[in-house]
Amino acid sequence: MSTFKSCVLALSLVESVQVLAQQTPDSRAYSPRPIISKIEFLIGPSSVSIHGNEEFDKYGVPKLGYAAGIGFIHNFGRHLGLNARILWERKGFRRSEDITYSPGVGASPVTGTITNNTSNDYMTVSILPQFILGKLGRFNIGAGGYFGSLRRSITTDHYFYPVPYNVTTTSKNGYDKYDAGLSFNFGYTFPFRRKVSFTIQLLNDYGLRQISKFHNFNPDFLPIRNNGYSVLVGVNF
Repeated sequence: MSTFKSCVLALSLVESVQVLAQQTPDSRAYSPRPIISKIEFLIGPSSVSIHGNEEFDKYGVPKLGYAAGIGFIHNFGRHLGLNARILWERKGFRRSEDITYSPGVGASPVTGTITNNTSNDYMTVSILPQFILGKLGRFNIGAGGYFGSLRRSITTDHYFYPVPYNVTTTSKNGYDKYDAGLSFNFGYTFPFRRKVSFTIQLLNDYGLRQISKFHNFNPDFLPIRNNGYSVLVGVNF
């Protein structure tokens, strides 16, 4: 009889534990999301120029640059995320102008093209809130801001008289140490395996900060601001 009572008591305890387990909330539902949901590595070419200067709008043409770096993504849910990127970006501009040079009395004028090619390398940090779109969440679109620190600047001038030649100089002292502006992003993600995906991102950095020290010293010089369009490919996990 005592054995029977022991079995009944054991069964009652098991049923009580099962009921309690069903009533206890799943702790996973209340666990915080990780600070970093994904890490991405990006690299790609850029078309860079400047804006805000009528003279450069007339004579300036886009030049080739690049961007490469790392990004950290935090997902707040299925459709909202925050992307923080640290990129090394080559920005700058190229300008050309046809001029006529008069060597002297009795000499025929010489017409040619003078070009200036400036490459400014920045370390930039950007913060972009992103909306994740599509049934499978493969599209993303975002807008935010960036802040850049000028690390290096080189200018190559091409002259045509008396013979064609180039002069390359360090031009970092001609530009402000910092750059800042708006950043716009549109991308698509290609799932690969498990948590690894490939991505392609279209990025526009639209500078709002005036970067020319010549304008700071002399308002007669028109302001210039960076502008760049990048196509970045990468992997995230």
